[in-house]
Amino acid sequence: MLKKHVAFVLVMAAVLTVLLMAPEKKGSYYPADETHLNAVKATTKRDMHKECGKCHFKGGEYPIPDTHVKRTRCYGCHAPQPEPGE
Repeated sequence: MLKKHVAFVLVMAAVLTVLLMAPEKKGSYYPADETHLNAVKATTKRDMHKECGKCHFKGGEYPIPDTHVKRTRCYGCHAPQPEPGE
């Protein structure tokens, strides 16, 4: 019985360690303007990705560079520009 408790505590400690060491968002900030905040409010992640793509995919006004990581979760790395003083 003691072995089960020790194992449980060790697993929970490992999970907590991983969560505490998780990196913050690594990408650049996106403007906290109406256009970008409305994209975040999209009903699904797929819709959110489409909203980003309107401007940031090839042919858009602000396309991401070819060197950009090929991911489909923009908000996994990018966060809104913090308010001054935050």
